Amino acid sequence: MRQGLAAAALAAALAAGGCGRTPVKAYDGPSRPFDESALLQGGASGDEMSVRSVVEFPSIDGVQRSGTIYVASVLPGSHRVGLKQTLQFGPLQRMQFCTFAIETAAGCQYTPIPPSPPPGSLTGKGDDFRWSVELPVSIECSGGVVYMMRLDARCASVDKLFGERPPQ
Repeated sequence: MRQGLAAAALAAALAAGGCGRTPVKAYDGPSRPFDESALLQGGASGDEMSVRSVVEFPSIDGVQRSGTIYVASVLPGSHRVGLKQTLQFGPLQRMQFCTFAIETAAGCQYTPIPPSPPPGSLTGKGDDFRWSVELPVSIECSGGVVYMMRLDARCASVDKLFGERPPQ
């Protein structure tokens, strides 16, 4: 009963936060409650008067996901995540694709914050780029624990990056 209430509270919080989406289960087997899984959180920020950023997860653990995934439920442990960020400012739109490894814990929500693309990449001319960066990730766990960490990530202007092996 308590687990069902926690899952319902989580779904309500996601809907109230503007996400309006139920987490997509990105693992095999039966669904697990939040205290036995972890969440990857994307979504949108900004408005018509600023740069709008939309973050989604088209690749998790090497599996290309169909549809638009803003929130994904994963099991605790090591994961390889591919994210897509769409930046839009007025008529200019630019996408960047990042891939990173993350170790998740049960009962925690992980929100990656993609870096600003390199200077000149928002020119609207389709400039290609590829770079290694530190990706900030905001983490919020059950019991009110909140912190940030930085993960090594590779970002590029093309999604071919998702199929590449990370450098050792």
